[in-house]
Amino acid sequence: MISKKIVLTLLSTAASVTPLSRVLSQQSDSTTRGAETLQNLCIACHQTQPSHELQEKGLAPPLWGVRDHYLEKYPDRETFVEAIVAYLPKPEADKSLMKGAIKRFGIMPPLPLPEDALKDAANAMYDAEGFQEPTWWAEHVKAKH
Repeated sequence: MISKKIVLTLLSTAASVTPLSRVLSQQSDSTTRGAETLQNLCIACHQTQPSHELQEKGLAPPLWGVRDHYLEKYPDRETFVEAIVAYLPKPEADKSLMKGAIKRFGIMPPLPLPEDALKDAANAMYDAEGFQEPTWWAEHVKAKH
């Protein structure tokens, strides 16, 4: 069970992060809407720059890690967006690219958003080149993968 303190820390961190629209490599109405979806919904669980301590007690892998895993398997925009849009309405462990995250955090809940909103969010994630690798990520990958 996650403590109230952790939930409050996650929410306050989400409220204080740099707006994702500032890290997008491309600006359009779609990516701006997508960045707002990521900012208002996804970052509550998938932090952009969590401390290692917060990540150890967190709800989900950092958004940077999710993006990194999907870019590795789906480097072009079209397949990246298709994969994200296919996964989010009904996440399933056997379809996840992040088996370690599922073991640790469990499967994420479905996101019952309209397909256009999911596409906008996936496009914004694809364009979010300004995400920085968490300082602890390389050590985490060595230890856990």
